[in-house]
Amino acid sequence: MDFFSTGLYAQLAPSPQKIEAILPEMESRDAIQKRLAASLSANPLEGISTSLRDLTYWVRPSVVQLEVRIPAPKDSKMPTIVEKGSGVLVRLQNQTVVLTNNHVLQQSPSEHPERILIRVFGGESLTPASILRDTETDVAVLTLNGSTERLVTAELTSRPAQLGDLVCSFGHPFGLEQSLALGIVGGLGRCQLKLAGGTIRYQYFIQTDAPMNPGSSGGPLVNLRGEVVGLATGIASSSGGNNGIGFAIPCHLVKKIADQLLTTGRAERGWLGVQLVPALTSQQLVAFGLPRAVGAMVMRVEAGSPAEIAGIRPGDLLLRYDGDLLERAEHLTMLVPFSAPGSTVTIDFLRDKMLYQTRFTVQTHPSSSSTPTNTPP
Repeated sequence: MDFFSTGLYAQLAPSPQKIEAILPEMESRDAIQKRLAASLSANPLEGISTSLRDLTYWVRPSVVQLEVRIPAPKDSKMPTIVEKGSGVLVRLQNQTVVLTNNHVLQQSPSEHPERILIRVFGGESLTPASILRDTETDVAVLTLNGSTERLVTAELTSRPAQLGDLVCSFGHPFGLEQSLALGIVGGLGRCQLKLAGGTIRYQYFIQTDAPMNPGSSGGPLVNLRGEVVGLATGIASSSGGNNGIGFAIPCHLVKKIADQLLTTGRAERGWLGVQLVPALTSQQLVAFGLPRAVGAMVMRVEAGSPAEIAGIRPGDLLLRYDGDLLERAEHLTMLVPFSAPGSTVTIDFLRDKMLYQTRFTVQTHPSSSSTPTNTPP
């Protein structure tokens, strides 16, 4: 059977767009300097303390402390162990829930929510109705019983964190209640990190120097507007304490996973069906005519996959996914799994120095309904 004659496979033609439309020019240093000067003039440094005080009063009531009780084995004289972490109250799907990290709750099976105590600002204690979790992203949701109108919730940002942003980390490090730490966003898209015991498969962390310590995990990382930009997840440390680098799961990923957990009880991954070259060589950059390293180069396309049906071939350099510029291969491996199965996505790519555009329908990742595998995105 000739699949290409059936119309099932995409018939591609060069895109009328120019490569400059995909790779915008770098902003001049003069323009950046002028904008920075204007910003400092509009927001005097002496006003930062007042802003931080207001920010603390705004966010603090939504931050909770989590206590996980680990019962001693039967016939054991060992006391019950209590592990502590942090979380944040938010509104999702018309209900108030607690967002936190899965590793904070890993000692509490999903069928035993009664082992978790939620300490709310002001002293009230709650027990969750249920535990929803996604081990591969380290996101967990605690649903609540009864009326929650009295609880104060935080707002999830619609503005992604940017390099250089001032951010604050709220939580309960070492059990110290309602602690606040200030820092900046020092990196984006961090991946291949061994956090939470190495169980986090899908990684695209915000890096910050806002101090995080044991007990901070699950707490909100917020911008100066008081909006949650991420969930504090782990630290790069050789000692177990803060060494100046912390990591948070970006808010938009947390929200996608939490919405899926609340809707279906599990997280579903999108699937494209390509295997990628880890990094481009200088020779490959020259061959593609690129001024800098960017994009994700396809090494293999799985038979019958959405990528094959869309006309993508080995050797193609994927530049943009659903409007997002792909800075490197890891960027695509983050975007695809979080695309909703059944949605239609546009991909721009280079082939023989010609720019093409194709569309595909996202399919459910083969591992979404079975044991996780190393299947490519």
